[in-house]
Amino acid sequence: MLYFILAFILSLLLSFATYKLAVKKKWLDYADGKRKLHAKPTPNLGGVAMFLSFLIVTILFLYFNNVTGAYFKYVVGLMVGALVLFVTGVIDDRKKINPAIKFAVQIISALIVIASGVGITYINNPFGGFIFLDQIKIPILNISGTIYQITLFADIFALLWIVGTINVVNFLDGLDGLASGVAVVSFLAVYLLSISPAVNQPLSAIVALILLGAILGFIPFNLNPAKMFMGDSGSMFLGFTLATVAIVSGGKVATALLVLGLPIFDGLWVATSRLIHKRKPWEAGRDHLHHKLVDLGLSKRGVVLVFWFITALFGIISLMAGARGKMIALIVLVLILIIGTSAVNLLSRNPRRGEPPCSP
Repeated sequence: MLYFILAFILSLLLSFATYKLAVKKKWLDYADGKRKLHAKPTPNLGGVAMFLSFLIVTILFLYFNNVTGAYFKYVVGLMVGALVLFVTGVIDDRKKINPAIKFAVQIISALIVIASGVGITYINNPFGGFIFLDQIKIPILNISGTIYQITLFADIFALLWIVGTINVVNFLDGLDGLASGVAVVSFLAVYLLSISPAVNQPLSAIVALILLGAILGFIPFNLNPAKMFMGDSGSMFLGFTLATVAIVSGGKVATALLVLGLPIFDGLWVATSRLIHKRKPWEAGRDHLHHKLVDLGLSKRGVVLVFWFITALFGIISLMAGARGKMIALIVLVLILIIGTSAVNLLSRNPRRGEPPCSP
């Protein structure tokens, strides 16, 4: 708990310092009348505080506990990949970057942690046994007798999972406290899973706690009305670390998939809808579920609380259920979301008089 407390205090102090500096230097995010509708210019560098507190506390953890071996490589890969993504996010928050470049950097960051040994070699079969993804191995280097190889299906699965989660959390960052609150629930679920007897991954639990402390130190500045946004530097960092820690903590991707079921479904729904209407899936817009609920008259705080509740509910289910139970819960969640999203879309086509529709 020492590292959790240290990360929380450091993030709180850094959040305050970043806020003051951003206001002084006028490093602000301005409303555009479309997707960004905040009342006044707001700093969007909250990711700086979260990342720096995570980096500093994790380095202290590695140093004072003399962590070595495979886990040391995992954590170093996590930090290096997060650094690459964080720097790109900060540049994008200040001077917009081409989406193709951001996507390329996401792939590079994912490849860094995969090269450090992070991978999904098997997944639990809900009908019994396991589905192995390490059947095809391609040797690429032989250094002093140590063979480095590509585990084809495992590495592709990990790459898609990491890049996908980065964008899911990034899409989710559309209301004050929404992405940060969901991330808190997600990392808490990963922590509880890591310390469970079935998984028993104390080192993964510590990293999850450090990240949890870093988010909780920032979240007072991010709740409605937000004094500071996390920006792409924060949302991409959280998505990347969540995806990676979920893999390292016993390869429990199913748990993270269930916890993030709502934002993942929303992201897929929006991307598909945009493609159907011949729009770019990655472009900004107010067609996400949380935007539509606000446009229909729900308060921003109310929408955020609904998302937090659903995330927490399925987080609890993911911790208590086995592979088959998680599959059933995921199917139920998808059915609920299909019905709910369809209803919201129908209602949003007939907006209240005098108000524009939530998306073109």
